[in-house]
Amino acid sequence: DKLGRKAKLLRAQVQTPEAVELAVTKALDWLTLNQNDDGSWGKKSRGAMTGFALLCYLGHCDLTDSAKYGQAVSNGIKFLVELGDKKNGWLYTTNHRHGAAYAQGIATYAMAESYSMTEKEFILPVLQKAVHRIVAGQKQDGGWFYLEQRKGPDGLRFDDFAKNEKSASDTSVSGWQFQALKAAYNSGVLFPGLEPALEGAVKNFYRVYSPQNGGFGYRKASDSANVSHKLTGVGCLGLQSWKFGHPSAEERKEVLKNGVQHIMKRTKGVNYDSGDSNLYSWYYDTQALFNYGGFYWRNWNTWMEPMLLNAQKDDGTWPAEGSGLTSKRAGKDAEIYRTALCTLMLEVY
Repeated sequence: DKLGRKAKLLRAQVQTPEAVELAVTKALDWLTLNQNDDGSWGKKSRGAMTGFALLCYLGHCDLTDSAKYGQAVSNGIKFLVELGDKKNGWLYTTNHRHGAAYAQGIATYAMAESYSMTEKEFILPVLQKAVHRIVAGQKQDGGWFYLEQRKGPDGLRFDDFAKNEKSASDTSVSGWQFQALKAAYNSGVLFPGLEPALEGAVKNFYRVYSPQNGGFGYRKASDSANVSHKLTGVGCLGLQSWKFGHPSAEERKEVLKNGVQHIMKRTKGVNYDSGDSNLYSWYYDTQALFNYGGFYWRNWNTWMEPMLLNAQKDDGTWPAEGSGLTSKRAGKDAEIYRTALCTLMLEVY
């Protein structure tokens, strides 16, 4: 409830709790107004965008019985359940192999949270199929890659995560599958292969960790030196979120310390309008630093909170950032994508 949220905001050292609460509700109001008639969000990547929108409502503790947003939440869940039922566990709406991989993780994450928080049994059969798609698609190195179309019997073709072991997995795609599996684990349901998959994912995050600079790379450890891939928040969140797969407790502690230092060094303050702005990275960095706490979190939040509040438009959305990365990555769905990332950052508290 509202009092409970305010207490959490204050505990998390939020500077202006009323302003944060207002910003989030303005964003949720806009999402509600811009929901499609079929319960989805977005113009193209409706599986992913519906997942993002649902995570925003759930992050504010608005469920299917919410007086203000309950109908929007119910319709969004119904859309994903029907989509997954029709596609036997797949939750993407485009045949873009990159986008489909991301959509599977994002929408499954939202479905798992929806099931845990609402306990609506009609969600579970599709959630089980969606989780199975992710577990079965894990590569030998413990991560995930894009989707590919493969030949099946009798000339049929089918989509699945690419399993070519000659190429390494993708830390960015892996981050969403990891979050989906962790949310599924939190539901308390037994999913075949889930815990070994989470352990393998943690080992993969260590595979891309660079002790030279404390960062996590895109496909390999040395990629962490590339300014265009800022995925250290993904790796840190992974190591924080699952207890198995670590070489030792001491190494986990050391790598996380180096990781948060890497984030702070590479960021040096956050500016929404700068050419270096990266909402995607900041979404993960915010979670990792919030979990880490202390000096690093206080510094990060001193930058992040006023930046997001000042950048939000009157209608509840966030405008194109200085780098233009969200427009490049999400196209026609960029406004929903941006607004969801910013809302989720403000809901980390």
